[in-house]
Amino acid sequence: MAENDNGLNAATILAYYIEYKANKFGVKSNSGPIRNVHKNNVTDAVVELCEEFENRYEKSIGEMCTEYASNNLTKEGYWSTLSELVDQDLNWGRVIAIFAYAGALAVDRMRSNCHGDVENIQDWTCKFMRKYVEQWIDKNNGWNGLVEFHKKPT
Repeated sequence: MAENDNGLNAATILAYYIEYKANKFGVKSNSGPIRNVHKNNVTDAVVELCEEFENRYEKSIGEMCTEYASNNLTKEGYWSTLSELVDQDLNWGRVIAIFAYAGALAVDRMRSNCHGDVENIQDWTCKFMRKYVEQWIDKNNGWNGLVEFHKKPT
């Protein structure tokens, strides 16, 4: 998938990113195989931008993961957290915040052997993205817009 993002969506990108994070931290993922998603410009951008985000906000993300573990969060509670991440002005940085948080939380739950939570995180994140974010992504050049954002000097 060189320069176009056909076939990519939030679900496939998130699954790729969570699998990447699990492998990076040596955690066993119980999720099924990722079909039709290979390393490409979009996944490279997501990985690099999420790692930058997590390095910058490591303490906050850690606290959010700890809060989730202690509160047995529901879909509504999780969506509330995602809503706080995207706030009012949606932009690529906030889209990355969603992926970074979902990935960090998924790995945290895998480490705690709570694989059912990982399935919920993936499902809830994708539903949130469909409802609140995908239209914005489409209006901003699709996933290629994220690649363009990633290439811009900071």
